[in-house]
Amino acid sequence: SRAYLGLGRALTLAEAGKDPRPEIEDTQAELAGMNGIFDMILRLARIEAGADGAKFAVVDLGPMMEELAETYQVVAEESGMSFTYEHPEGERFEINGDAAMLRQMVVNLLQNAVTHCAAGAAISLRLERDAGGIRLIVTDSGPGIPEAARDAVFEPFHRLDPSRGKPGSGLGLALVRAIAERHGARVRLSDNAPGLRVVVEFR
Repeated sequence: SRAYLGLGRALTLAEAGKDPRPEIEDTQAELAGMNGIFDMILRLARIEAGADGAKFAVVDLGPMMEELAETYQVVAEESGMSFTYEHPEGERFEINGDAAMLRQMVVNLLQNAVTHCAAGAAISLRLERDAGGIRLIVTDSGPGIPEAARDAVFEPFHRLDPSRGKPGSGLGLALVRAIAERHGARVRLSDNAPGLRVVVEFR
């Protein structure tokens, strides 16, 4: 509807001899955002149906996390935040999984932290091993998620406060959970005091 109205305003401007390009550019951006949402919906549906074409192989999470940490350190610093990556030196963190899906899962978690934190926040990514398996942990010192809402945020299109004007579709955490479950992993949210702590446990 917004795209339709935007094109109507552009037509009105053109008929009045005015420049319609700002309205057309806004409409293009709106359609691009919609395309991204549709793509994520399809991806989520395919993962949940097991029809995602996943290519499972042995994946070492260490090098993947190092690469993502380098990228998000820059992203965080540009937003006035700090970013740290912690992992035991020389240790391999191998699981059986689809590398592209795992990368998407971690990108969603890190981007979620950057999006919902303000300047001055601290974000961290950590890999660790315990007797039961591997844990991937993302923490931030942002506003966090109330305990009563932690199950609901994994539902598609759920947003804590739709009026806040933060970018996003409400699909990011739903996709995180779907990818984790596709790999036999579990996602847990808890209080980071302050902020949010997300733990993905691979068993």
